[in-house]
Order: sequence, then C-alpha cells, then structure tokens
Amino acid sequence: MSRSRGIFSILRKVHQPSSRKCLCTNSISSSSSSSLGFRATNKELNQMIRSGYIAEARKIFEKLEARNTVTWNTMISGYVKRREMTNARKLFDEMPQRDVVTWNAMISGYVSCGFLEEARKLFDEMLKRDSFTWNTMISGYAKNRRIGEALLLFERMPMRNAKPDPHTLTSLLSASTGLVNLKLGMQMHQIVLKSVIPDVPVHNALITMYSRCGDIMDSRRIFDEMRVKREVITWNAMIGGYAFHGNASEALNLFWLMKSNGIHPSHITFVSVLNACAHAGLVDEARAQFMSMVNEYKIQPQMEHYSSLVDVISRQGQFEEAMGVIKSMPFEPDKTVWGAVLDACRIYNNVGLAHAAAEAMSRLEPESSTPYVLLYNMYADMGLWDEASQRTEDEGYDDQELRDGISVSILLGTHSHRFPKGVVEAVEESPPE
Repeated sequence: MSRSRGIFSILRKVHQPSSRKCLCTNSISSSSSSSLGFRATNKELNQMIRSGYIAEARKIFEKLEARNTVTWNTMISGYVKRREMTNARKLFDEMPQRDVVTWNAMISGYVSCGFLEEARKLFDEMLKRDSFTWNTMISGYAKNRRIGEALLLFERMPMRNAKPDPHTLTSLLSASTGLVNLKLGMQMHQIVLKSVIPDVPVHNALITMYSRCGDIMDSRRIFDEMRVKREVITWNAMIGGYAFHGNASEALNLFWLMKSNGIHPSHITFVSVLNACAHAGLVDEARAQFMSMVNEYKIQPQMEHYSSLVDVISRQGQFEEAMGVIKSMPFEPDKTVWGAVLDACRIYNNVGLAHAAAEAMSRLEPESSTPYVLLYNMYADMGLWDEASQRTEDEGYDDQELRDGISVSILLGTHSHRFPKGVVEAVEESPPE
C-alpha cells in the first residue's frame, strides 16, 4: 500500500461494516512500516482522533512497533479531550518517559472533569512545572469556589521560582467576583499592579469584580483608564455592571458610545441592555433594542433575551403582549420567563395568569414548591387566605408548609422589597442597641 493513502485516508472508509476489520489491519501494517516515520504516524493518529475514530486509533497505537513521546501524548490527549480519564490514566501509567506536556494534559483533564484531588496529586508529584501547570490548578480551585486552596497555591509560586502571569491573576479575580468579596478582590488588584502589566482579560476581570462587589465607581475608573484597546467583552463587562446595579441610563449611554466606537455588540451585550431596560421599566426602549438586535445585527434571540423582554413588558401590566412574546418563542420558555410573569402578576394582582404561570413553572420543576410559595404570597398580600389554602391543597401542598415559606413586602424608599417572614420577625424581635 502506498504511503500517500496513509492511515487517515483508509479510516475514512471505516464506517463500512464489511471492510472495517481488514482496513484496520492494513492501516496497522502501513503505520508499522519503516517508510513511515514518527512524524507521519503521529499526524495520522491525531487526525483520526480529531475525527472521532479514537477506538481505531488506539488499536493502531497498540500495534505500533515503536512510539515516541509525541505518539503517547497524542493518544493520551485524545482521551482527555473526550473526558475518558480512565483510559488516559492507564496510558499515562504505562508511558515510559513522560514530559511536561503529558503531566499537563492529565492535570487539565482531571480539573475539567472536576476531579481536583486527582489533579492535585499529580501536580504534587511533578518535578518540573511550567506556568500552564500552575494556572490550571489555581484556575480549577477558583472555578470550584475553593478560593483558600487557590490562594495557598498562588502563595507557593515564588518559593518554586514560578511567576504569576495575567492568566493566574484573572482566575483569582474571577474567584473574588464569585464570592462577592471586595476586600479579597482589592488585594488581588494590588498583586496585579505589582506582578504584571495588565492585559485586556485582566482589565475585564477587574471591571467585573468591582461592579459585582458593589464598587461601580472603581469599575468605571478602570474602564476609563485602560491603555489597551477595549474589546467587546470589556464593554459588555461595564454595561453589565451598570445593568446589575439598575443604572439604566449609564448602561444605555455606554451602549451608544460602544456602537459609535465601531464595536459590534454581541448577544451578551443585548442581555445586559435588556436587563437595564427591565430594571428601569423602559418598555419602549426594550422593544426597540430587541428589534435592533434581530433586524440590524442579525443576532438570534436566546432565552435570556426573551426573559428580559417578557419581564419588562409584564412589569408594565401589559400581560397580553407578554404572552404574545412567549407564544412567539421558537423554544419552550424556561422557569425564568414564567418567573417574570408570576412576579409581575403579584404586582397587579392578576390571579388567573399567576396560577397559569405557577403551573408552567411546576411542570418544569415538579419537585420544587417555589412557584406555589410565590402564589401563596400573592394570595396572602391580597388577604385571600381561604383561596390560598384551597389552591395549594389542590396542588398537594400543606398550608403550614407554604406559610413557612411566606415573604413580607416592605417599602424601602420608593420601592417595595420582599423578605422572608422569618428574617423580618427576627429583626423585629431583636433588642435595640
């Protein structure tokens, strides 16, 4: 068989049942011949794995008369990318000479599968680590909200002559954001200033961290002082920050500035813009932005866009239009869409639609009593205790069970907020200082 046909060209026919066995045999023969060097063999194996023929690639791997480190790494990485860590580990243990690439592939695979203990064990066994090794392990801890272990590992880096890079610090900043810990985030910011020249991802992480931790002023300051070119993710982070804080005017002003700077908005941009409109009750603006997203930017609406549009329309009491939007959706609405309807129904005492929304939510999550707790709260606000008991009994819930989950409306400033009844009672019963 000529070399030009190669392993991969033969495997393209492997889906034919009648020829599958003989083709694999021919492939093994070709790959074992002295005319086919390591480079060609490894390339063919990699192409087969990327095309989904990993079982056939493994058979050929086992029949190879000689393998180099790249051959082993190709096979191990193939299993890792398919999250087949048992097979990857078996080859890893059999491999005669492992290099940094081998160790990193295994650690990365364990981290992506959530097996942090296994990843850490290999990390500790490594004699020589590179920045990818440290970043993978730190990022794994950070993404799993094990921030203490991430920080301890970060503190060990200088003792092992390892220097943090922007990726390391981005992971730690993201962890601070997830924990909503401004003090920790500010400490990370100081480390950033001392350790690296911030790149765009680090700036994005800082902007998000400060805004989510409540400091929108510092978030905007970092945005304005950036000396590197802002990407669409940067704009999204800042617009999303304003939307998160309910500052619709600043979010929309920044959105217009973004477009005037020639930055093409993404679907995430419009999620933030629509959320900002929902917070401020800007129903006409929300409609206009939704239509602009579809017609001008050709972005297919996703669940988050529909949810925000339904939210802002429902909150204005325009339930017929909101239901029209729901019926026009190309997929089934999720609990966030029906939750927006149910929340608005409570504002306008729309009992009939509220019950329909609660039933829809219950069908999506049969084990959850949340929809009926919300419905019970609505009846309670209206003083309809008999109706509340009857409705909830019909759904199989105990009246006292839902009373325990009731919340209380309290006017703070000009907005009504709901708090769990137990929290309010605890505050009322606490002695004055």
